[in-house]
Amino acid sequence: MTAAWTVITRRIRGEPLLSLLLVALAVLALLDHTMLTRIIAYASVPTLAAIFCFLVASRILEDSGVFAEMINRLFSYSGNSPRLSLVLLVLAAATLAAVIMNDASMFFVVPMAVALARAAGIDRSKAVVAVSMAANIGSSLTPIGNPQNIYIWMRWRPTFLAFMAGMAPFVALWMAILAVYIAVTTPSVEAQLGAPPRVLVNKKMAATGVAVLLADIVLVEEGLWLVALAVSLAAALVSKRLLGSDVLAGVDYALIATLALMFIVFNEVACMVAIPPISSPLLLILAGAGLSQVISNVPATIVLARSSREWLPLAIGVNLGGIGTVVGSLANFIGVRLSGVSVGEFHRYAVKLFLAALVATIALEVLLVGLW
Repeated sequence: MTAAWTVITRRIRGEPLLSLLLVALAVLALLDHTMLTRIIAYASVPTLAAIFCFLVASRILEDSGVFAEMINRLFSYSGNSPRLSLVLLVLAAATLAAVIMNDASMFFVVPMAVALARAAGIDRSKAVVAVSMAANIGSSLTPIGNPQNIYIWMRWRPTFLAFMAGMAPFVALWMAILAVYIAVTTPSVEAQLGAPPRVLVNKKMAATGVAVLLADIVLVEEGLWLVALAVSLAAALVSKRLLGSDVLAGVDYALIATLALMFIVFNEVACMVAIPPISSPLLLILAGAGLSQVISNVPATIVLARSSREWLPLAIGVNLGGIGTVVGSLANFIGVRLSGVSVGEFHRYAVKLFLAALVATIALEVLLVGLW
C-alpha cells in the first residue's frame, strides 16, 4: 500500500497541471461543501469514457507501427528538401491529430520535428511551433480530435459529419496560414536528411485498431458510451493475449485524470461566476479564443458552454485558442516539454500565428454570416 501511494504521489508531482488542479479542487471544496455532491455530474463521465475509448484505439494503432510507417513514407517523398519535409511532417501531424487526438499525436511528431531541425539546420523552435499548430488545427476538424471537441460533441450532439462540415472552412483557413508560415521561415536549400529507420507494421493489430476506432465513433455518436467502453476494453485484452501488446498499460491515465479535474473545477467555477448568455457567434468566437490564452481551451470550453446556445462558434473559438500561447492548449505544453524549446521561443512564433489566424477567422466568419 505504501509503495503504491509513493508511486501515485511521485506521478502527481511529475504532472504540475494535475497538481495545480488538485489544489484548486481542495480550495473549491472548502469554499462550498455541497460541491462534493455534484462531482460525478461535473466530471462528465460519458465524455471521459469516450476519451478513454479513443485513447485505447489510438494506442492499438500506435503499437501496430502504422503511424510510424506513415510518417516514414511521407519523409521518403521529400528528397532532401527541408521545406518539403516540414510540410509533410505538418500534414502528418494534422492527420494524426484528427484521428488520435492532438495530445497523443505530439509524442510522434515532436521528436521527428526536433530531428528534422537538427539535420536540416532549421530553427528548432520554428519546427516545433509548426507541428504543434498543425496538431491543434488538424484536431479541430473532427469531434474526436481533442478533448474540447469531444465535450462539445457529447453536449450538443451534432452528427460526426455535421461537425466536420462546420469546422472545415476554418481548418482550411488556418492550415493555409500555417503553410505561409512554413514557406516564409523554412529554407528551400537541400540538406542531407538521411533515410528514416524501417518499421515493421503488425497488420492484424492495425486492422484491430481501425475496427475499434470506427466502432467507438459509431457507438459514442449513438450515445452508447458504455458499449463503446466494453468494446475498447475487450479489444485491449485481445491485443494483449493474442498480439502481445499491453495496450491498457500504455494509456495516458494522467491525461484522463487531468481532464476529469478540469471538468470538475471549471464547472464549479462556471457556477460561481455567472456569465450571461452570449448570443453573438462572433463574440463567442472571440471569447473562446481569448479565454483559451489564459486558462487553456478545455477549461474555456467548460466555462463558456453554459453561456453558449450554439456549438459551432464555441468550437471555432476554443480551437482557434489552441493556436497561440503554451497555455492555450495542452498539446502546446507537451510540445514545449518534449522538445526543450523555451516558452519565450515558442511564443515568438506562435503568437504571431495566433494573431494572423484571429484576424482571418473574424473576416471569414463575417463573410459566412453575410452569405448565409
